[in-house]
Amino acid sequence: MNERGLATKKLLQNRQELMYKYNDKTFDVQKFLKDRKEMERIVSECPFAEPEQIADHFIAYTAVIWDYKMVGKIYDCYHNNIIVHREGGDDIISCESVIRDTLQLQAAFSDLRIIFHNIFCQRHEGEGGGYRFGQAVYFEGTNDGWSKFGPPTFKKLTKENCQGMCECLVQVIDGRWRIAEEWTIRSADAFDAVMKPDPVDLSSTKPVSLV
Repeated sequence: MNERGLATKKLLQNRQELMYKYNDKTFDVQKFLKDRKEMERIVSECPFAEPEQIADHFIAYTAVIWDYKMVGKIYDCYHNNIIVHREGGDDIISCESVIRDTLQLQAAFSDLRIIFHNIFCQRHEGEGGGYRFGQAVYFEGTNDGWSKFGPPTFKKLTKENCQGMCECLVQVIDGRWRIAEEWTIRSADAFDAVMKPDPVDLSSTKPVSLV
């Protein structure tokens, strides 16, 4: 592994360690805020010259959007007419739709964390050039807000029940580096199971007299 690759590994490790302590008494708020500035810097100053720089960029981008809730940054990262191919054909089309989906998930899971297993990147030799990067992650969080299924259930997403993977094509569009297309899959059934309320047992319910 070269020096740049080691730097990427260290960046990933630093973010992971901070996220592991997110709900812990030892969570360092001041460090959390200081690291936000560093993540913003990596996002804004990425030269997009080497694959490892793209990996760094999207580790930082994930932190900015999901850890620091700076959802508006999605406009800077995704092509306006992005297509996100999802499991079951439930595709997301347009940058606005990506933002809407992100906000809905953050509303349902205020403490949602996306933890990386790994991320890798290589040059794209096909039409338009650019890069392709892939990442494997897992999700942790509590359904403590309203979702498409109704009020919070306070059930939890964990490493054991919710995994995800995605691959993204990154190219210069209208003079800027952006995600041009994305293929993603996550444990959709786990998300639904956590957000759905438990069925009500009516077997012991007494009939109501109308007399």
